[in-house]
Amino acid sequence: MLWRALFGCVLVVISATAGWAQDPVLRAIEIRSDGDLGDLEEVRELFTVAVGEALTESAVRRSLVNLQVSGLASEVALYQRPQGDGGVVLVAVLWANLQVEAVEVVGEIGALRREELLAALPQRAGEPLVESRLVRGVYRLQDLFLAAGYRSNRVVLAPEIDDQRKVARIVYRVEAGPRTLIESVRFLGELGSFGDDDLLAELRQRPGSPLLEDRLPEDADRLEGWLFEQGYRQALVRRPTVTTEGEGAVVSYQMRVGPLVRVEVVGVESRELERKGLLPFAEGEGYDEALLLLTEDRLRTHFQRRGHYRVQVTTEEEEVDGEWRIRFTIDPGPVLELTEVGFRGNESFSDERLARLIKTSPKGFLALGSGRLVETDLAADLANLRSFYALEGFTRVRIANPGVTNKDDRLTLVIPIDEGPRQEVGSIDFEGFPLEILAAVRDELEVYPGGPFHPQRLRRSLSLLREAFERLGHERLQLSAEEVWNDDQTRVDLTLQVIPGPRTVVDRVLVRGNRRSSSAAILRVAALSADDPASLSNLREAERRLLRLGVFRRVRVERMPAALGSEARDVVIRVEEGKARRIAYGAGYDSEAGLGGLFSFVHSNLTGRFDSFSINARVQQESQQFSLFLDRPRGQRLPLTFSAFWIEEALDLRSGPAEDFELTRRGARVETFHDFAWGRAALSAGYRRVENQVPADLRPADEPFAREDQTLRLSSLVASLQIDRRDDPLNPSSGWSSILRLERALPVEAIDTEADFLEVFLQQTYYQPLGKAGVLAGSVRLGGIEPYSDLDIVDPVIPPELGLPSSEIFIAERFFAGGSSTHRAFRRDRLGIADETLFPGDDASGDLIAAGGNGLLLVNLDYRFPIAGPLQGAIFFDTGNVWADWRDIESSDLRSGAGVGLRYLSPIGPLRIEVGWPFDKLPGDSDVAVGFGLGTSF
Repeated sequence: MLWRALFGCVLVVISATAGWAQDPVLRAIEIRSDGDLGDLEEVRELFTVAVGEALTESAVRRSLVNLQVSGLASEVALYQRPQGDGGVVLVAVLWANLQVEAVEVVGEIGALRREELLAALPQRAGEPLVESRLVRGVYRLQDLFLAAGYRSNRVVLAPEIDDQRKVARIVYRVEAGPRTLIESVRFLGELGSFGDDDLLAELRQRPGSPLLEDRLPEDADRLEGWLFEQGYRQALVRRPTVTTEGEGAVVSYQMRVGPLVRVEVVGVESRELERKGLLPFAEGEGYDEALLLLTEDRLRTHFQRRGHYRVQVTTEEEEVDGEWRIRFTIDPGPVLELTEVGFRGNESFSDERLARLIKTSPKGFLALGSGRLVETDLAADLANLRSFYALEGFTRVRIANPGVTNKDDRLTLVIPIDEGPRQEVGSIDFEGFPLEILAAVRDELEVYPGGPFHPQRLRRSLSLLREAFERLGHERLQLSAEEVWNDDQTRVDLTLQVIPGPRTVVDRVLVRGNRRSSSAAILRVAALSADDPASLSNLREAERRLLRLGVFRRVRVERMPAALGSEARDVVIRVEEGKARRIAYGAGYDSEAGLGGLFSFVHSNLTGRFDSFSINARVQQESQQFSLFLDRPRGQRLPLTFSAFWIEEALDLRSGPAEDFELTRRGARVETFHDFAWGRAALSAGYRRVENQVPADLRPADEPFAREDQTLRLSSLVASLQIDRRDDPLNPSSGWSSILRLERALPVEAIDTEADFLEVFLQQTYYQPLGKAGVLAGSVRLGGIEPYSDLDIVDPVIPPELGLPSSEIFIAERFFAGGSSTHRAFRRDRLGIADETLFPGDDASGDLIAAGGNGLLLVNLDYRFPIAGPLQGAIFFDTGNVWADWRDIESSDLRSGAGVGLRYLSPIGPLRIEVGWPFDKLPGDSDVAVGFGLGTSF
């Protein structure tokens, strides 16, 4: 191919020098190639000049760069052919790029997996052939075989080229050969009392096993760690050497066992210290003098956290009878409680403000303060105070050693502060800054007129400005700050200057490597288009958007070199697609449902536009369940989710007639949404139908049916709006959120639905952080349902003679309250009004049955406070109720309660247990309600 490259360079030079100085008019573009280029219109779009326009030198250069980086050809050349009318014809000569059709590894691969070998190859199917990648693939395969013990492996590259189709099939022919085995293992050096068999038992690679050289260092570490565990903390095992003897290998370990190391504790019981890992060598550590010093600090901190502030810890070492003995002598001293923390000399900030910055504090309400004085915590607190003062402009602050006084069993701590003069910002001038940059980041700058000055504040402000410019494509900007101080160095005037430099923008966006996925869909999700800033942050964000689809194994978004004199950069999106289809199936037996089987089919890229499609089926003797799911993800013009389900099962009645009855549920739902900077708006349409074939007069009186099992025929439109300004959706501690939901159920004769109502639901939450004291959280929920027609059904709970509006709403659509996520002083669904939303049961227990209602008002207040680590406590107050008609909502009907709870902050959200007590009970209500939950209650 060398002659092609030379020929192309000659033609490019001719193109750049011959005849274009006069900018002739382009009469036509001819495209010539030695192979099939596919759609020629795609090639023509790469030219930056159109027929009839002047053919400038810059247009030729940009066109040439576009053709070179497009990946359509391996070599490109441009030249002109004069026309009689003074115009020219631009001729493009392209040598078609070889595309890799498949990559294979064939031959005897020994104990390695073929998938592992293929994954190590840099050349991928669906990409242009790059010879250097093929050669690197040979070396990588050889390295894998060598690491697995195949020292005489052979790897031969055998590409199969189809010149007519311009495709290549890359074949690596491999022969693993015989595997090198370990002939013997030798231990050299000072072995102490250990024999070869003792040491050999701790190795994984022993005589007769394959030689895996990359794992030998692990064996050395394992052997050294074992010696540590036996008490020989000064043992040393060096990295083994390998020599060959015939067809086998000899592994030699150079080592030194050293003396036995013993640890003694004098003055206190050592068992608890060992259990808490406070003594050295507790986790197989080797001997280290620095570790002993660290152990002293750990022991001192441990006892100070238990109140022994005056604890004394000393360490002694000596060799006795061939053993190295380490003795820790501990004198805990009396238990002292920190009762007061004060500051002296703080004129600019109050004691309360400074106290919130330190961990050391007296024991306070609900044990929020430790009441212990710990030197390590105090040192960290003093460093934090110095940093705080410095960032507030007091760069010369001096915080001396605190004064600690001891009276009886109480400690008083006073922290002396010499604030010194404050440095502040006078004026700030911005030179060369566009208004759009200042408008975007000015409020976020940490330096501002009248504010404190610190070099770190200035650096962070400059970094923020630089990032703003880079996001707009100005990557070679020059940004500087000029400081002018007054005579006493307390006030500085700043001049921020910027020379933005040229703006790098996107010229064309090209997609390579996609075989099933639509290029247009990839471009739409990547959201990169001409004239967008070609900043690295934008490219990385495009990569993240594409990877989030779950369709691609790899995504690389790269900028190509710009044409000479141009700041426009072509962007190439290289993707490697993963497996799109997955099938799962199985069979089993359930004591209640009998024999059954399941089948699942998932296609994550059904149409090439990232539509996810799945079918799930579960068939058992007593039930059948089928579901279908289709999702068009965000990034498309119209994100869309469609789902459908059909479930049929036999009712499992504990009593009643022996005759079998069936319950059938079926439905479908379609939803679309749009994400805004402030939240999300969504619109959905749904259909649900539940058919319960058990006649009302045959139902067991003591076995009420679940709400979701009641007969229902409903079709509705739902619009929702959500604004989320919380700092963490799983466990928020600051911010607020708002939810508005409107549902309109309409009767549709064609699909036999009869529900006709309007539902409105609103929720507002707010979280106020209280620093170390915890979080104050509040929630208000308000809902109403208005029926517009009568339902031709018999309500299972509400007596028909009452004529309540709630009886015209399917029971599954009414509001219910009570439980861990609504009103925690009542059991689930047991909040309501007697003879309106709560009704007596049919038995003599006096228990009440919840009927739900058309009106809802709930108010929740929480105080959440830390206890220890991820464990939190909570005190709550809940009030509210459920009404049969939203027009009847009155404060006089509110039912209140309070309680306490514990929360464990797990990675998937808080695990909660809460105990609540109602203030006003109805007959049948419990004295106490205990609830468990995952996630926040609101």
